[in-house]
Amino acid sequence: MSGAIDVETGMIINPEELNGIVGAVLEGLDYKRLDIEVPYFKENQPTGENIAKYLWDEIKEDLGERLVYIRVGETKNSCFEYYEEANYPL
Repeated sequence: MSGAIDVETGMIINPEELNGIVGAVLEGLDYKRLDIEVPYFKENQPTGENIAKYLWDEIKEDLGERLVYIRVGETKNSCFEYYEEANYPL
């Protein structure tokens, strides 16, 4: 997340709001055969990379420019990252 820190809360976004946004997106994937039940994955292989991109696109709708980077864990040793290069200074 990136953005101005609210002087009253000391946060960029309230964790409950963030959990609600992310939770709603994850709920749409929970217990689903991604390649059959989720339209995006009918056209895109449900790889870790594409799942990270999908989550980015869905979450970005609500978070806008505050979303800078997303990391999706597959196992304790494997994860996938996604960001838009124009918005993520390396």
